[in-house]
Amino acid sequence: MAKMNKNYGLFGLGLQTAQGTAAAAPVVSFHASGDSNGLSAERSNESIKLTKGNPVDAGTYVSEVSPKFEATTLGFPKMLTYLAYAALGKIASEGEASPYTHTITPGESLPYVTVFEQKGSAAAALAQLVDAKVDSFKMTAEGVAPISFDMTLNGCALEWLTATTWNGPAFALSDGWFTLADAEVLFSLSDGTPVAVPVGVNLSKLEFEISNGVSTQAVMGSPVPGDQVESGATVTVNIEGTTDSTDMYREVMTGSKTGTKLASTVVTGSLQMTFKHSTNSNFSLVLKVPMIPWNCDAMAVSTDGGPFDLKLSTEGALDPGDGNGTVQIIITNDLAPIIDSE
Repeated sequence: MAKMNKNYGLFGLGLQTAQGTAAAAPVVSFHASGDSNGLSAERSNESIKLTKGNPVDAGTYVSEVSPKFEATTLGFPKMLTYLAYAALGKIASEGEASPYTHTITPGESLPYVTVFEQKGSAAAALAQLVDAKVDSFKMTAEGVAPISFDMTLNGCALEWLTATTWNGPAFALSDGWFTLADAEVLFSLSDGTPVAVPVGVNLSKLEFEISNGVSTQAVMGSPVPGDQVESGATVTVNIEGTTDSTDMYREVMTGSKTGTKLASTVVTGSLQMTFKHSTNSNFSLVLKVPMIPWNCDAMAVSTDGGPFDLKLSTEGALDPGDGNGTVQIIITNDLAPIIDSE
């Protein structure tokens, strides 16, 4: 067997037309930007015990096999469009020519995806995961590093193929990615209309995550899942930074910058972030999150002085489409309209 290279991993996503029908080939290809398991399967064995007079097991059987895909990568525009659609379930695209604008929002159900992988060598056998759904989709923006995206997709059939030639589009580094440089951040702690970050507040990290609660549906006679079913999307947001005032804590706790009593009802705010593309000024990524029930960590004093630590998070989880507003991921790029799930 030829020696393999741990630094080589090529991945792809393909939309399925139906459950049980694998996509013929990936429609987008990407590499990982950090340590990533790629395709894997957790296998559980159970012992067979009989009342035969001694504690020795009579045998074992495979009780469960849980295939999944896990990767960390950058915000490559085409890949991100498909991934965001797979994570939320509805996409509407506009434009007669490039650039196109894709607005992705929560749908009634998630599409089935086939995940493709070639790991260790450009001559290694391809592998695929069929009937996969996005369990979690997480965006991290921190410091000056490019925005990173962590994904976990739970699937059913994991197969190694005889093919050793990548059958998807070639990955083009020249396509670039969405960057954190010159990002526009707007947010509000107690209002549905986000505004510019107040003077004296310096943000250092933002995390946005969609969790779909995808669970395995067992089938009699096989340890491999027969289906993956989502329980409903929830969204969490976390923000870290510093501030020269405790006013933000007061606003979260009372519902007003000038409030005097603790609020007895949920105080909701909003967030909007706009990211530019590394090479194309016509491309952009916009994240809109309305109706955020913020929580704020207490702002402690310190003998060391300096600014107050600011830590905002969602109290519980935000319903991405609760009737009061809908989470939106808006991506403008050169990808022609792919599908409207409605």
